[in-house]
Amino acid sequence: MNTKKGPKIFFGWWTNIVTAILTGLAQVFTIQASSALFKPISSEFGLSRAQTSITSGVGILLNGIIFFLAGWLSDKFGSKRVISSGACIAGMSMMLLVFVTTSWTYFLVWGLTVAGVSLGFTVAIDTLLTNWFVRKRGLAFSIRFAIMGLTHAIILPLISWLISAHGWRTTALIWGGVVFTGIPFLNHFVGQGRPEFYGLLPDGAKAETDSEADDETLITHSAKYASYTQEEEFTIRQIVNTSTYWVLTIVLVFFRVVVQGINIHIIPFLTDMGISPVSAGSMLAMTSLFMIPSRFFGGIIADHVQKKYLKFLISGTLLFLASK
Repeated sequence: MNTKKGPKIFFGWWTNIVTAILTGLAQVFTIQASSALFKPISSEFGLSRAQTSITSGVGILLNGIIFFLAGWLSDKFGSKRVISSGACIAGMSMMLLVFVTTSWTYFLVWGLTVAGVSLGFTVAIDTLLTNWFVRKRGLAFSIRFAIMGLTHAIILPLISWLISAHGWRTTALIWGGVVFTGIPFLNHFVGQGRPEFYGLLPDGAKAETDSEADDETLITHSAKYASYTQEEEFTIRQIVNTSTYWVLTIVLVFFRVVVQGINIHIIPFLTDMGISPVSAGSMLAMTSLFMIPSRFFGGIIADHVQKKYLKFLISGTLLFLASK
């Protein structure tokens, strides 16, 4: 990256686009494709539907642990190392699914798959983007989630077809290779440090100083820039002592439990009605497609709403969702 003249397009946008595509490719396998895997896994290992649903519970439990670990590791070692490590674990464990022969080994390897995806493609990337975007953070996340939704909508029917045509083991092997293929792109488009490390300011803003300014001066300008949006730094102890943290955590936990519980049973429900697995996968994929507008405009709205009013926006959205 040319730090003297500055890139024509802010490097953070390339990071955002590439990580969004690769996140979509990885998460579609553990989140939505788990519904396509439901019946083949249940049939092969002789599991009841309640027993097969354990994969959903394993994912939610591991996410709670890995999310915290990913955030701590990102702060300590940098997001790039965490993202690459998680991608390696995810790709390797998907390939290992080929060799499972019992239900308990399936749950073990599936848990490792979920852990890898959670480590590499959730909090670590969120931390990275939070550092690279301040005023345009909502827009950045809007683009990220919209791209992820589009990726899910395109890829899920393909995975459903692969499972129907070639079996779930071959599909897992192929998808492990897809995740591994994305690692070089992650290494190229993900920066190890904050934008100041590369002589840039968040959002691609221009520093009110010459291009040869030292790091300390650039960091001072970055802090001043962030202060315009009421940006504050918190320690872990300060965060856990706030009611906001716990309210958001509890709400997110319940939301993920409900959504993932529904997701994993959608394709089995549709196939029970006589719909083909590929068509059922395409119908589930449509839900991701329909969510793209709300994902995109939600972040943009958040950029233009004062932080003290965001709680009303979130509450209203959740109430609307619950009413449906």
